[in-house]
Amino acid sequence: VMLRYIPSMPTFWRVFFNHKWVLNFVKGFFLASNEMKVRCLKKRQWKLSTIIIIFVCIVVLISLVITSILIGNTVKNSIHRTAEEKAEAVSSTTAQSNIVKRGLKDKSKEQQIQRYTSEIKSATDVSFIVVMDMNSIRKSHPNSDLIGKKFQGGDESPALKGKEIITESKGTL
Repeated sequence: VMLRYIPSMPTFWRVFFNHKWVLNFVKGFFLASNEMKVRCLKKRQWKLSTIIIIFVCIVVLISLVITSILIGNTVKNSIHRTAEEKAEAVSSTTAQSNIVKRGLKDKSKEQQIQRYTSEIKSATDVSFIVVMDMNSIRKSHPNSDLIGKKFQGGDESPALKGKEIITESKGTL
């Protein structure tokens, strides 16, 4: 950049720009800004070892995430299967007991069903046991106010036909 003679400028500025230190400063400013542009436009060069380490870390991280998801699903399915097996065992044992059979046949012995299921519930560490007759009337329930009322849920029909089923639902049962 040469700014030695600028005829249209006032005398002061012409004299000011003729000083070497001003010219060097202006040249240096433009050269520095060009170098900055070049540096900014250059891509950063990564070492091959750095790229390999980053790639290996990403692969290991992805593998850990996938493994934890698979293990979590396996544990969840195992717990669910164990709970189903426990429910089947408790329900078939309760249904085959003489106390429940007599309580369903004889109205005077219905209260024994509630006591018996409460004992079974405590012994087996299950959340609840509900016994109902063939008319879907509850004979036992964790909430004693619901005993004698109709079963709610709508999924009891296969059980009333003699089939063993496992269902999941929300409500009072």
